Amino acid sequence: MAEGAVEGFTAYNEHIRLEKGFHLPNSAGRRAWHTAAGKARFIGHALPVDTIMARARAHYGDGVLCLATIRAHRQYNTTVYRDPKGEVDRYRGVYGTRHVLFVGRATLDRLGFAEGDIVRVRAAAPDGIERCVDGMRLVATGAQGDDVFGYFPELTPLLSPALVARGSNTPAFKQIPVLIERAR
Repeated sequence: MAEGAVEGFTAYNEHIRLEKGFHLPNSAGRRAWHTAAGKARFIGHALPVDTIMARARAHYGDGVLCLATIRAHRQYNTTVYRDPKGEVDRYRGVYGTRHVLFVGRATLDRLGFAEGDIVRVRAAAPDGIERCVDGMRLVATGAQGDDVFGYFPELTPLLSPALVARGSNTPAFKQIPVLIERAR
């Protein structure tokens, strides 16, 4: 191998044109651990206690749910490619709208809502600024716990600039504390 060449990348430009691709080496895939003991090392770390959700629940109560925004079929990042037959997300069986909130059945029951209810989603924001999205239809899912999901960018107005991911300081689009309320 030539000096400075990285294993598996020799003739890379030719290999990427192969019909079935090629394999890049991966020491873990070969069970070769580059540690003093020659074995994999697993280190447990305590989960953070002071989280966005813990702070929101301390302030707003146990009705706070954790919203993660998601993309739909026919969507690439913020670009939604419209279907001539109307809105469609064949991944999740949603047709005709993107104004939906996916909620676990147990959470619907606990909060006294039913699938199909039209609700207001209100941010439980740390900055106290009122952020709401009205007209969301509840869709029951098999999700466990108090995690709910809805489409990006429709639910973007709920995100406070103060909500950022630990370490990366990027917007926390997968951890927005929200409350579900009856539509006004």
